[in-house]
Amino acid sequence: MINLKQFKVSLFLGLIITLLRLLINYLQLGNNTNIIFNTLVLFFHTNFWFLPFIVWLLEFGVASSVCYLCLRLINNLLHLLH
Repeated sequence: MINLKQFKVSLFLGLIITLLRLLINYLQLGNNTNIIFNTLVLFFHTNFWFLPFIVWLLEFGVASSVCYLCLRLINNLLHLLH
């Protein structure tokens, strides 16, 4: 059964983790980050403008799923120890 509070917290944490990763990748100095950013800008100018959104949604989904699984694991461990 899905705990709604854990689900909301996991979505919020997944959003924060995804935005922080995006911000850290954008702010890192170096040629590799500039190449990745230029590639994403190139996708926006071609017919594949939706690919960065799909990648972001997949990363968000993975991050929120991992957070939800960790919260469920902690919850089950606490109930087991109680």
